Amino acid sequence: MPVADTKFGAELITSKGRIYKYDDVICMINWLRKDDNNKIIVSRKLIAIYNNNGELIDVENAVMVMNDKIRSPMNSGIAGFKTSDEALKTIPFAEQTLSWEQILSTVN
Repeated sequence: MPVADTKFGAELITSKGRIYKYDDVICMINWLRKDDNNKIIVSRKLIAIYNNNGELIDVENAVMVMNDKIRSPMNSGIAGFKTSDEALKTIPFAEQTLSWEQILSTVN
């Protein structure tokens, strides 16, 4: 399935090399939280860099902004960046950047 908007895509790679692609990072989070998927070993979780045309970065190294003014494909309002400076310069109405762990604890 092609990703609808490369600014917001996410990918999950299993230990067996299977790649799951998502239109929005919220879809990957929902997949990770499904009980059926607990037995699958995930080797990498990646998020698209908002202003780098489909380039991906590991979620642990990314900084993210979350705001309902950001129009992501599944309405999470989450965008990924390499640095906090880049994020706040690109999304001037964002008040702060968040880590992966903060995103996980923020979204239901």
